[in-house]
Amino acid sequence: MVSYLVLSLVSFLAVKKYLHKNSFVDYRDILNTDIAPSVSLLAPAYNETETIIENIRSLLSIHYSNFEVIVINDGSKDDTLEKCIEEYELEKVDFAVNYEIETKEIRGIYKSKNRAFNQLIFIDKENGGKSDALNVGINVSSYDYITCIDVDCVLEQDALLKLMKPFMDENEKEVVATGGVIRIANSCVIEDGQLLEVKVPKNFVARSQALEYIRAFLLGRMAWSLMDGLILISGALGVFQKKTAIAVGGYDTKTVGEDMELVVRMRRYMLEKKKKYTVAFIPDPLCWTECPESWTMLGRQRNRWTRGTIETLWKHRGMFFNPKYKLLGMLSYPYWFVFEWLAPILEGGGLMLFFLLALVGLVNWSFFMLMMLLVFGFTITFSVLSLLIEEITYHNYKRKRDILMLLRIGLLEPFLYHPFIVYSAILGNLDYLFGKSSWGEMTRKGFSGEGAKRIRVVSEVKNVSKVPKVKASLTTWAAVAVAVLGVLLYVVVDQDALLTKNELAFNPKLVNLFTPNEAPAKKVIKKEREIMARTMNKMFKPIAIESNDSATGIEAVRERSQTGAILVGHADLIDESDEGKEAKEKAKPVAEKKEPSASAEATGDTRSASAKAAGDTRKKEPKPKKTNVAKKVKYSMPETKTKPTDYYIIGGSYDRYEPALEYRDKLLESGFGRAVLIRTGGKYRVAFAVFDDKDRAKDYLMNIRLNVHAYAWIYNSKN
Repeated sequence: MVSYLVLSLVSFLAVKKYLHKNSFVDYRDILNTDIAPSVSLLAPAYNETETIIENIRSLLSIHYSNFEVIVINDGSKDDTLEKCIEEYELEKVDFAVNYEIETKEIRGIYKSKNRAFNQLIFIDKENGGKSDALNVGINVSSYDYITCIDVDCVLEQDALLKLMKPFMDENEKEVVATGGVIRIANSCVIEDGQLLEVKVPKNFVARSQALEYIRAFLLGRMAWSLMDGLILISGALGVFQKKTAIAVGGYDTKTVGEDMELVVRMRRYMLEKKKKYTVAFIPDPLCWTECPESWTMLGRQRNRWTRGTIETLWKHRGMFFNPKYKLLGMLSYPYWFVFEWLAPILEGGGLMLFFLLALVGLVNWSFFMLMMLLVFGFTITFSVLSLLIEEITYHNYKRKRDILMLLRIGLLEPFLYHPFIVYSAILGNLDYLFGKSSWGEMTRKGFSGEGAKRIRVVSEVKNVSKVPKVKASLTTWAAVAVAVLGVLLYVVVDQDALLTKNELAFNPKLVNLFTPNEAPAKKVIKKEREIMARTMNKMFKPIAIESNDSATGIEAVRERSQTGAILVGHADLIDESDEGKEAKEKAKPVAEKKEPSASAEATGDTRSASAKAAGDTRKKEPKPKKTNVAKKVKYSMPETKTKPTDYYIIGGSYDRYEPALEYRDKLLESGFGRAVLIRTGGKYRVAFAVFDDKDRAKDYLMNIRLNVHAYAWIYNSKN
């Protein structure tokens, strides 16, 4: 979210800067000058018989003084060539071709006998794909700059004037490429290759794309252009410096994302040559294209875009966080890697996990609703901001209801359109993994609305990825599905309970993660809850102890005892040092080594002599009634050492052994059957509940502090 907010702010500043700079520009000066840069318009066509005549007429009517139109017929199987020959009076000519880039064979080059069409060059070649067709156009072109457009697009009359202006304005850096805003032409009024009226598409799928295009171009690419980190210029419209395009080898014929790959390769080339350069972007809507109107066609398109992105990022993976490539390698590439490649996978996996957790009842719905409102509100804000910038700057949609329709689409988009885009991107990742590299079949209605035309179908192109191809069969898909299910079960199911008790239970860590409303301090076993409840009913009296430690002195411990200062642990004496063994033997009172007297047996008093002496100094009080919990026992004291992996809950320190032992005995008699006495740092410390898990110890300590002893702490011999 933060990244999108930053991009939105930067885009707003970039658009404002552009408008301020070009508010008073008279583009007729560029149109009338003889020194305007020369441009070759390259338009590949495949089976375009329905619209090829109108599209060529639209390209020839562009307002620019120094340009040529090169149409490349990429082995069409219909009568595209015959129609053009008849309409534009074409004849086959001898033409000198500079084969700088290797391409498929050229069958023939045609020029018009009519001087009105002397700017038109028509090339007929064998089918090799869009990239190969564009490379043929580069070889045939004779001008300094090349403009690559889709033949089914409609350009604004002043599109070339605005696209070429950055090449003339920039003096300090070399401009190698320029891109412009692409808009959706569905439902717009178009006649004779010219846009007459802009309307919002009537189709829901196309209307959703109209809003998406506004966001992507105005609030995305403008920001990257200002930061000089733009790595994508749409294949529908882009101007490139011809000499640089030839130097890097032209379009890559082994990828379906040739537009993005060429920009990245050109930028990488300029950085490696240590040349000052830039890639410009024009926020004006310069090109109008027809978008898919069915979910099937949209899915194929986004699948192809995803594969093209992955192929480009994988081919240039050496740029990832490489300071040699400056902003391109340190910011642009990582951003595309995370937000364009990995984001759909992470989002799709998150949705699958959510539905699984909802199915088993592990979703915190209050937290979920808050997050949903946050994400939904951010999405709406982002869409409204893009529409606001569009209305303030260009105001293409003249009717208010068009804006309201786009706003309504913004409300539905997160629930319908966006999940489908994520789904298509995930399929694109899978198709890339399995080696699919075809364009797929695209059906469009055309601007005239008469019939439908099929856009280029490339049967197969080689994959640039070095990832081994996997044959996608039923067995493969089943294996992948089983693997994903196994991973999810491994995460959700408690493995210990399944293996030891043969019980099917949820992973406790997963339960704790998705139930934050339950405090960890309250998660204790039932037995410990009962012990603490009994202890609170039977509070300890102040105990006289000796300590030089100010934090655990007599007054402090007395105060803690009055508030129920207690600790639980194992009924074992543990001494860390070898000297502690001798100290224990010397510290043992004689009374403990003798058998208890008859009077002691009669009263049930089995305390040590030192404990009795210490107890006699206090005021006698009536004996409490015997309970099943406070059962007096004489406890053994084995000579073992603390383990560095164990965590002890400590309540107080003692300089002498006898009072510490007495305090330990009182805990045991009160129901804390796991009391422990350890010697650390020359002091005797009373502890309870030895844990070999730090998190478990922390939870128990929190419980003690909240319910019994506010000053308890954890001790570990390693710390």
